[in-house]
Amino acid sequence: MNSTKWRETRHTKLIYNPTCEIWREKLATEIHHIQPLEQYSNNPELMELMCFKWSNLQALCHQCHKNLHLEMKLHRNQKESVKKNNKDKVDDFFNTYFN
Repeated sequence: MNSTKWRETRHTKLIYNPTCEIWREKLATEIHHIQPLEQYSNNPELMELMCFKWSNLQALCHQCHKNLHLEMKLHRNQKESVKKNNKDKVDDFFNTYFN
């Protein structure tokens, strides 16, 4: 994601939440979507809403963000075809709204 709207949202979130929301002593450098956007792949309007929804964003340090994503991968029980289909839809969404 690299649209102007995303860069502004990310910047503002990091200003209001400068420390990691998990590991409070570390500086927040990344923004995590609490509810993954992939789950809205069938609804581009809702996906866009959740992409920028303040309550769906979490300011994190790099290590906590990385750990969350590793944990999320371990808990997914989806077939490869479903994951590929969702990835294709997400790619289409980002190409439409962020390129």
